[in-house]
Amino acid sequence: MKRTTIPALLVSSLLFVSAIWGQETSSQTANPSSKGLQWQIVGAIKVLRIWQLDPPDTYPQVAVLLVTNDDYQKFVQNPDGLRQFANINKVFSKNIKKMSPWETLSNLNYADPPGFVVTLVHQRTSMMVVAGVQEPPDIP
Repeated sequence: MKRTTIPALLVSSLLFVSAIWGQETSSQTANPSSKGLQWQIVGAIKVLRIWQLDPPDTYPQVAVLLVTNDDYQKFVQNPDGLRQFANINKVFSKNIKKMSPWETLSNLNYADPPGFVVTLVHQRTSMMVVAGVQEPPDIP
């Protein structure tokens, strides 16, 4: 599981830094008419489907969620709720059938973090690997 967790953390960290600097994430494909990636807002959760940059049926598929503290705690207490969220909102091209154990990559213990960055990795076997990290508060 370490082979997928470390790249997932790297991807989520890069996206988080990009969001802070206000840069748009765009597609690097050869098709000039293709649109850049866009965050989709579902309730209080932002979803970025990175896997859409790859050709269809390319695995693993990666998505990033920006979630509130409350939503993160709900998902940690009920991981199947995250699986259902991913399936209902078509986070991946195919439904998730099972999940690996949940990983929190760091315990930074910010007093009041704005939320969590959650990286989802969907494997060909329809298993989802989940890793979360606290989003740091704004630094003055």
